Amino acid sequence: MSSTAPESPRPLLSVEGLSVSFKTDAGRLQALDKVDLEVGRAELVGLVGETGSGKSVTAGSIMGLLPRPQALVEAGRIIFNGRDLLSADSKSLRRLRGRRLAMIFQDPFASLNPVQRIGRQLVEAVRLHRRLSRAEARELAEQSLAAAGVPEARLRLDEYPHQLSGGMRQRVMIAMALAGRPDLLLADEPTTALDVTVEAQVLGLILELNRRLDTAVLLISHDLQLVADVCHRVAVMYAGRVVEQAPARLLLDEPIHPYSQGLIACAPRIGRRREVLPVIPGQVPDPRRPPAGCRFHPRCSKAVDLCRRERPVFRQLAVGRWAACHRAEAG
Repeated sequence: MSSTAPESPRPLLSVEGLSVSFKTDAGRLQALDKVDLEVGRAELVGLVGETGSGKSVTAGSIMGLLPRPQALVEAGRIIFNGRDLLSADSKSLRRLRGRRLAMIFQDPFASLNPVQRIGRQLVEAVRLHRRLSRAEARELAEQSLAAAGVPEARLRLDEYPHQLSGGMRQRVMIAMALAGRPDLLLADEPTTALDVTVEAQVLGLILELNRRLDTAVLLISHDLQLVADVCHRVAVMYAGRVVEQAPARLLLDEPIHPYSQGLIACAPRIGRRREVLPVIPGQVPDPRRPPAGCRFHPRCSKAVDLCRRERPVFRQLAVGRWAACHRAEAG
């Protein structure tokens, strides 16, 4: 049910040539390698890929939440609303986070303070960015919980995180985002630990936030089918690089990169009877020792000698279609 992306003369977010590495006891780990990504105003963009592809590191880089000094931004820019976040000081970033930039993490229980009531955590988040009395902030917190689909919101304010289900805790995280009215919401696999019914409800809330408040959303997931169903545009990551980008439905129906094709082929579908699901052979390469050339070539049935020698350029193949593959051709 993806829709047409809103047009914008300048993207709200532009990640340009972002390279990030981590210092480890075993040596330098290359997490991101010249990543390019854009999110337009009020646009829903999906970012998909296997575990270890760099999705969460991309989100952490945007939010300025990478661990220091272990993380090192080696190159690139992150332009948000015309401002380079990588050159912003910590005080400026704190003013942006929660108000202009918000994030929903994979595990809401780990993101909430287990010894503080829900109301106190919400009120603290509201008052950090808005000049409200404690009573006014609590009222807004209650309204935000109700808007996020939390039943009996006033009672929930006095409960602790462990008293809520996983779905309810994720709604609390969405309520925090609602309270700040952010321009951009980063949702990092927000439905990973939820059952299918609750997953649909949480995604519906994120979509409503996008539609009602014109909040741009970067939805991060390993599930290409899910992302393609709700997003305007999808970018596919593999081993720290964006390998394909296209309008959501087009990418799902006519994937160009062999990795995207493999992700779609592996997804189970209702009505398709197979004894064994197909899989992409091999594993994501070790980021400390990535292969030369195209990083996907050890797992690619279409690889030729050029793929093993030279890194493919991320290039435009048609309007709105980009891919980093030596053998890629637009359909």
